[in-house]
Amino acid sequence: MKTTLADVEIMIFQNRSDFASFTGETAPAPKYMAWTAPDGPSGTSLSSKRIAAVFAEASLWSTADDQVATRNITALYDVNVMQAIGRHYDQLTGNPSQLSSSPVHLFANAVVYDQFWADREDIEQVWDSDIKAAYPNLDTPWQILDELYGGHFADIYAFQFAQEFSSNYGHLNGFINSWLKETTGYRFHEIFMHPSPSRPVSGTYIPANLITGAPGIAVLCVEYELSAYDAPADILYDCVRPYNSTYGGQRQSGQGIDALEPVLKNELSSNHVKLYIMIDIDHHQAYHLGTSSPQPLATNAWGFSTGVDSGSNRASSAFWRAWTKADRSEFVTTPGNYYNTTLVHEVGHQLDGIWNRISGMQGSNFATAVFDDLSHIDSSAVTCLDMFTQIECNHPASFSQTYSTIFAGISNPDSQTCTDILSSEVCSLPGTNTDKFNTYPDRDEQHCDKVFSSSICQNADRVGNSVIMSRVWSIDPQELWSYAFQVTAPAPAPNILERAMDDMSNLTGYMETNPDVHSNGEPSVP
Repeated sequence: MKTTLADVEIMIFQNRSDFASFTGETAPAPKYMAWTAPDGPSGTSLSSKRIAAVFAEASLWSTADDQVATRNITALYDVNVMQAIGRHYDQLTGNPSQLSSSPVHLFANAVVYDQFWADREDIEQVWDSDIKAAYPNLDTPWQILDELYGGHFADIYAFQFAQEFSSNYGHLNGFINSWLKETTGYRFHEIFMHPSPSRPVSGTYIPANLITGAPGIAVLCVEYELSAYDAPADILYDCVRPYNSTYGGQRQSGQGIDALEPVLKNELSSNHVKLYIMIDIDHHQAYHLGTSSPQPLATNAWGFSTGVDSGSNRASSAFWRAWTKADRSEFVTTPGNYYNTTLVHEVGHQLDGIWNRISGMQGSNFATAVFDDLSHIDSSAVTCLDMFTQIECNHPASFSQTYSTIFAGISNPDSQTCTDILSSEVCSLPGTNTDKFNTYPDRDEQHCDKVFSSSICQNADRVGNSVIMSRVWSIDPQELWSYAFQVTAPAPAPNILERAMDDMSNLTGYMETNPDVHSNGEPSVP
């Protein structure tokens, strides 16, 4: 490191203006406590030297008076010298602070992760109420960081480089220590090697595609050894919060796999199935398929698998979030206890692929079970609430008629007590019952109980349960295979899935009696 920095000269300036006057460089923003110049003034002994400049003053926030003002920062010379040197070291070693697809700069990926997680929080949670009030037009904690100290990739690299040699960073310390967990972890283990890297780290970066509109995606993964199942599958790759030990419990996601019978664990191990926790399906695609192009998704896509049919790079992931709209405008976060069971579901797909896609074999016992169960759940013997929650049964897509048709079927609606036919929210609107119904905003997008009374919703005609199953979960045979595998595995499946599968006893029976897949492995065919 010292050899790399041999031509760097350290200089102290009163302020950024003096720095600019001396070096001929553009003065940095007033918030910067240190800066660099690629060389000194021409015709001097410094002309071939890089300048690492620190300032005696800068415009900084202070909790003492809750404002930004010019501060004397001579007490921070030690840490700011290292910040300036860090900026040079970054430039002299290929700019590892900047996003790159080849080679991949994992520190830059870690910055993306830090910003992602910091911006999940409210500004007041990350900084404080006074800072939030001082910047009412800024929306995220990272925007505040950039306003106060600098939030670009090179800034974070310089801050982290300096923290390696001094912790005296004043107000900025709190943000670094609490919200830069991934760059701190990467710096600690991979840059400065103490201890030397204890576990492999990997990642990828797919730049944004201006033609398709696909966003740029950075992925960072750290490998953890777990007591999940026999090597190589006793390894789980954390690509959600790779270095943040606060969330280490997510790395126990392999426990659902560990609970499987040895015959299945051996099958997965011998076929080199790898386990991941990822932020979402886009990160999975970027890392495993090298693309950031979004694909249409079903609601509750809590996991995904690749290599199922090809057998190449078999990887199964559980996600931190599931997109609920294909345009990525809305998502739901995955309940923490779903990671275990989601990976069980995903390795169910892997086993299906390893066993030559029994789920797709026409005329097989499994195909018969699928047909019989779908016919059964659409019969009068099974109601919507037998399989699904009240929320799903009241979803507008669960009804065979539009709300306008349902309302038109109500006899003399304007002569009835409003709350007997409409919800209390609709009844609060002015006018007749017909007026209330017709003026309720976004009516056709609301759940039934937001529009009608419970009795109207209960008695309205619904589509078949198989249609609702297709929307809420799936009726694709490959998915039904993994649902049946998931609910019959030792690790408990989500209650809402158990509820849906309780009325699909032919499929669960297939997993338990053909002979028992969990105890015996590959089932007999047909």
